[in-house]
Amino acid sequence: MQRKVSVYGLTTEGFGVARKLSKNADVFIVDETLQTGFRFKEEFASRTLEQLMSEEPLLDVIPIEKAISQSRVVFFSPKLRRYGDEALVEASSKIRELSKFLPKGCAVVNTLPCGLGGNSEYIQIIEKQSGMRIGEDISYCYFPLRPGESWSEFFASTPGSKEKLDELGLFQTSQNIYAAELEYVSELLESTLGFVSAIELNRKAREANLKIRQKRSPYIEHMVSRLYDLRAVQAREELSETIAYLAGSILKNLESFSRYLVDAVRDALRERSLKASRTKVVLLWSVDKYEIRPDRIFVSDNIVQKLRDYVTDVNIVSSSTLRTGLDSFDKLKSNIVVLCSSKDAEEFMQLHVRRNGEMIVLHAKPDLELS
Repeated sequence: MQRKVSVYGLTTEGFGVARKLSKNADVFIVDETLQTGFRFKEEFASRTLEQLMSEEPLLDVIPIEKAISQSRVVFFSPKLRRYGDEALVEASSKIRELSKFLPKGCAVVNTLPCGLGGNSEYIQIIEKQSGMRIGEDISYCYFPLRPGESWSEFFASTPGSKEKLDELGLFQTSQNIYAAELEYVSELLESTLGFVSAIELNRKAREANLKIRQKRSPYIEHMVSRLYDLRAVQAREELSETIAYLAGSILKNLESFSRYLVDAVRDALRERSLKASRTKVVLLWSVDKYEIRPDRIFVSDNIVQKLRDYVTDVNIVSSSTLRTGLDSFDKLKSNIVVLCSSKDAEEFMQLHVRRNGEMIVLHAKPDLELS
């Protein structure tokens, strides 16, 4: 019997899950915005979701009810487009919407990271909206995906779904769902805390006009990729005030880096006596508009808005645009290029962009290196 799986959310991460499972299951992807689903075909496996959508393929769409109601396993990987605390509310709203379509006997796999106890809240929503009991009528699983990834090292589920999950390669890694939450939060805090020290120590070094040696120097894309996760942890203060405070402190520090970056561009204008009217700022940042989290989209837009307080001509450009040969820079102005990810920085260096007029390159990393 063909295993039927649906992925709720037209997202990069959800598409990756569908690709991985399509070898062993009949997979449908649900566009929750359009309330329709389509089958993941074999020819999709060689494309990214962005490539597929840009091709505007003719998809055999079916109603959302049909896509989900026939599934033995349903992955929850929605596209969130609100920011801050509103994103947490949006996530709850989407799990509530999904719950209306769940068939009896299925397993719901939540890929959206939660704070401590966050899955208990989702379980309550599912039970209330579906009228079914977790552990009796349906099962619930936690499988938190990091940004852009299609598989998680953390997995736990309620009883009653082992066979159907084993068939898909989903094996219990944690004692229970709460243990998986603790393990994910531990990894999250450990991986983001280093960004805080890097930002603060480099800020002190800049104030003293010094250069310091350092082992890790991430770009802003990496530093702000998990703001949603930190906010989800911070929101569960009643379960652990200390952990919530730590997550909130990291969050505040990472969000402040945008201001430091804008200040660095402003300082470059002043130090080189550049006129704002004769300057163009290009953020080279290939932001994935299909990923689950809204963080990088909002941070990049926020930086552009702040920069336009000083320079009118500000654009966000992706590496793919550079590769087309289109001139993203102004030959009649001084250009400040802000490199926002390691991938974009590599692309920029490999393409050997011809420097017509003055071009200043700023690396959006804690040291805010200029070249």
